[in-house]
Amino acid sequence: MSQAVDSDFNPETTKIIPVSLRKVGGGRFTLRREVGRGGMGVVWLAFDELLRDEVALKMLPKEIRLDPVALDDLRRETLRSRKLSHPNIVRIHDLFEAPNDDAFISMEFVDGRNLSALRMEKPNRVLSWAFLEPMVRQLCDALHYAHGERVVHRDLKPANLMLDQKQRLKLADFGIARVISDTIGRISAQRNTSGTLVYMSPQQLDGAAPQVTDDIYSMGATIYELLTSKPPFFTGDISHQVRNIAAKSLSLRLSDFEVTNEIPPQVTPVILACLEKDPSRRPQSAREVAARLGLLDEKVEIVSTPADRFRLPYALGRVDFVRVIAASALLAVPLLSAGWYFGIYEPDQRRVETEQAAVAAQVARARVKIRATQSAEFMVPTAFLALKEGDRFLNNRSRGKVVRIVSTRSADGTAPTNWSVFYFDPLARQKLVEVQFRGREMMKVHEPGASFGGLFAPLPRPLDNSKLAINSDEAIRILMRQPEIDKLPVRITEMELLSNDRDEPTWRIVLWSVKRRDTNLSVRIGELVLSGSDGRIITNTLKPSRVD
Repeated sequence: MSQAVDSDFNPETTKIIPVSLRKVGGGRFTLRREVGRGGMGVVWLAFDELLRDEVALKMLPKEIRLDPVALDDLRRETLRSRKLSHPNIVRIHDLFEAPNDDAFISMEFVDGRNLSALRMEKPNRVLSWAFLEPMVRQLCDALHYAHGERVVHRDLKPANLMLDQKQRLKLADFGIARVISDTIGRISAQRNTSGTLVYMSPQQLDGAAPQVTDDIYSMGATIYELLTSKPPFFTGDISHQVRNIAAKSLSLRLSDFEVTNEIPPQVTPVILACLEKDPSRRPQSAREVAARLGLLDEKVEIVSTPADRFRLPYALGRVDFVRVIAASALLAVPLLSAGWYFGIYEPDQRRVETEQAAVAAQVARARVKIRATQSAEFMVPTAFLALKEGDRFLNNRSRGKVVRIVSTRSADGTAPTNWSVFYFDPLARQKLVEVQFRGREMMKVHEPGASFGGLFAPLPRPLDNSKLAINSDEAIRILMRQPEIDKLPVRITEMELLSNDRDEPTWRIVLWSVKRRDTNLSVRIGELVLSGSDGRIITNTLKPSRVD
């Protein structure tokens, strides 16, 4: 009988552990007891013989184990999450795969309860702000750290917020739940989106690339539920409501359910701001959420965009638009624009009013933190923040429409440093205002001076990002597939995103080389222009004969 039980034992489906089969992972782990079970797999408490400590093992569902693509995604997520080391984040140790063995993820074991379970134990099914306040402070700190490491959670909800025996918050499942849920959903022909529906932002519902503001939305929905007993939208057509219906105030929701809970006056506006449909209207970081809630010890200056000011285009929060390859500082490469070439001679530069002493000092104090990274799965929305901060320090002359984004990178993959965002301004000489960035800091705001070519150039066309399907990485891959590329000694790749005469987003990739090995003279060797909608090549002037 015991042999039959042993032969049928599977850590994913069986709760009773036969003595002979308590070892997994090549004998490194000794299973002790099951601690959790759900659609994302089974979690076991185990003892790690190598670390000499208790760990949690998340046994992967068979849909994951049998899907090579899912395993590849999970390996990447595990590597990304494994680098996170923070007292309020559950530590990921490793992904274990072995022939004829179960695949599982080893992680820190948290001996405690999650906030969802704790809420359900309360008579009125809500948690008080007095109890939640230190938890929210720790959550903001954990998210701020993770986002700084370029990791977005993508599945933030009460069930992923654990409390250990010291009442310390532990945020679990960074990125891992997304891969598992996406795979199971794909195989079962369900919607291929990550996260739990009631906590997902409109952009996440639409399948957009993950961004920090998705976590901000999910955090708002999570706190909303913990304080009122239900998430903002919980019945009916949730997808429609998440996209189109404003969340009720917390007091109104409590009144609807005839539930009482003392919520400080500063909390509701912050939570509702997190739940804005437009990511540009949400707090742009977890630290900003904490500051607005009064949870930071030090003073943090927060400058909010008033509701009656121009609202930045919603789509600019999307990473497909945001992932702009920024500049390498190897060479001073001239900027190219639609109708102008700035490299022939240096045009006269006239600064706008906002770069006078007072505002320049304000910009310097703000030291806007912008992340720009090459080939990132996500980033703090680089272009979006550039637009927001640029618009903030420009005066009301600017209509705020983004015309183009220009950036360069070294062919050797050097980390990006410099890039520019151009706005339409009807009062500027070339109808443009440029906001320049170096690394994470906004350096200056200025108008490109008048040039002969600019007199005959058409009015700049605002970018329509809703038509953008080819991101910067894919544009580079199309470039690298061209047969001429192997014969060109490329040193610098300059990228420009703009609209053509059909209002179609267009990638213009200009290649630069060095004429001789003993000089740093930059030589333009050709360009590739391709559609940002479908990737078709519009112009190809890549000719090896250009470089002799």
